[in-house]
Amino acid sequence: MPKRHTRHMSSDSGPLHRRTIPISVHIFSGFFYAPFYAPQLTQFIVTITMYSTYQRPAGYQPRQQPQGEEDRRPAHRRTVDHGSAFGKWHLDRLSGRTIQPANMRSEQSYIVDLLPPSAYTNINGSLRSTNPHITSVAATPAKFIQVALNKVRHPVYSATWTPDGRRLLTGSMSGEFTLWNGMTFNFESIMQAHESGVRSLKYSHSGEWLLSGDHEGNVKFWQPSLNCVNVIDKAHRESIRELAFAPSDHKFVTGSDDGLLKIWDFHESSNAESVLKGHGWDVKSVDWHSELGLIVSGSKDNLIKLWDPRSAKNVNTFHGFKNTVMKTTFQPTGTKRLLAAGCRDRTCRILDLRMLNSGSSEAGPTAGTDMPTRGDRSMAVLRGHDSDVFSLTWHPTHANVVTSGTKTGSIYTFNVDTTPAGGAYGPDSGILPVNTIPSAHDYCVSTLDYHPEGHVLCSGGLDRMTRFWARPRPGDPTSFRDKYYEPKEEGVSVKTLPGVNNATSRAGMARVEHVSTQHFNTAQPEVTDDEPVSIPGFAR
Repeated sequence: MPKRHTRHMSSDSGPLHRRTIPISVHIFSGFFYAPFYAPQLTQFIVTITMYSTYQRPAGYQPRQQPQGEEDRRPAHRRTVDHGSAFGKWHLDRLSGRTIQPANMRSEQSYIVDLLPPSAYTNINGSLRSTNPHITSVAATPAKFIQVALNKVRHPVYSATWTPDGRRLLTGSMSGEFTLWNGMTFNFESIMQAHESGVRSLKYSHSGEWLLSGDHEGNVKFWQPSLNCVNVIDKAHRESIRELAFAPSDHKFVTGSDDGLLKIWDFHESSNAESVLKGHGWDVKSVDWHSELGLIVSGSKDNLIKLWDPRSAKNVNTFHGFKNTVMKTTFQPTGTKRLLAAGCRDRTCRILDLRMLNSGSSEAGPTAGTDMPTRGDRSMAVLRGHDSDVFSLTWHPTHANVVTSGTKTGSIYTFNVDTTPAGGAYGPDSGILPVNTIPSAHDYCVSTLDYHPEGHVLCSGGLDRMTRFWARPRPGDPTSFRDKYYEPKEEGVSVKTLPGVNNATSRAGMARVEHVSTQHFNTAQPEVTDDEPVSIPGFAR
């Protein structure tokens, strides 16, 4: 038997130092042969005691901890789980308990009583609360939750939630699709979808298809698994600004900077079915009504046009905008008879489709001003923006809540059921925001989209970031003490907005004071019989 050689260390070489070194050993059965497999032994710690003659050099000093580092704690990833709120709401409905949102106490412990936004909406035509401000505050995304950043950052042009609400899909200037988790907001996947910037993303009503349009005028068809199945090369000569599906999902419409709108058959998309001509400049926005046979478009020629998709003719035109109309969108819930438009004149306007007539196709005596014309007399103006409006979206469950984003990175939330300040038709008439986030982004807010349940808002901007916002906890004092609520050097501060009770609107789920409200439509004159409605598919 060979003799084992050992080295004895004498005290002449220096004092002995005992060091205990923890070593983490992982066992993977696929890496080497093992006669047995024990899942509980996937990791264990081996402690090895070593002796050496190592001595610290003279003048050695331990690392000094920088000032303030002792107060630095690891950042926690915030998670917005709406499952408990839906579970409580379901149990309340089964037990027949009445939901009273006005009795929510301004204490964080009462978050257990916070229900999803859809719990505070109308049921069978009856309001849960007599104060419309309560429902709007219950749906206001005022609390910053998380920011999503790609490894290689590019401006975010478009964003949309998947139909099931589990993920968020964003399109960037580089042509990439990025998937983010809808609950923890962490990165999931990325792929190169287009060769140029993704300008528009739109899911079908059934959720079975996704359309995307890019800066070069191409349209791509995607399955929910993001498998591309069809491409329309050069659908337009210039950038495609927006797409919209028909209610049946068999057709869709595209709007482009070439000034044209094109209607396509989803199954036979080799050539456009019809071309809608009438705008004199770039088409910036387009939407297809979910019930009526109606298409709306906004353009750089300061006009909004309504189109009949069957005859490809213009049926109505709105004047009175001072600058480019950047966003037009129909009301997705409620009566579905309202139209919201965001313009670069620092205003948004709400139009009632039930009060339109053929006389609005010509410019009235007050065209180009804030005064509504004879054909646009159902107009309500949303004021208080600090710069041009670039993005706009309706709340998916609250039909009276509208959120807008501006060029300077601010986000505003409005309740269109409030009485306009300055009178119904005064020169300074307008609805003021119920909540403002003045520093939501560093640059322009290019896209806004609500979660299908309405409890989370996503905003994408040209500052290359995607941010998530949610409702604050009841009485949470830290909800509005972050950098996003610090007013910018240029622009309007939240505290200086006239007529806005910021202490009330910022209270989130806390206490809401009673405000005398009246739906703006009820204050408008009646439509007489000599002013026929010329909207196809709509019977008065």
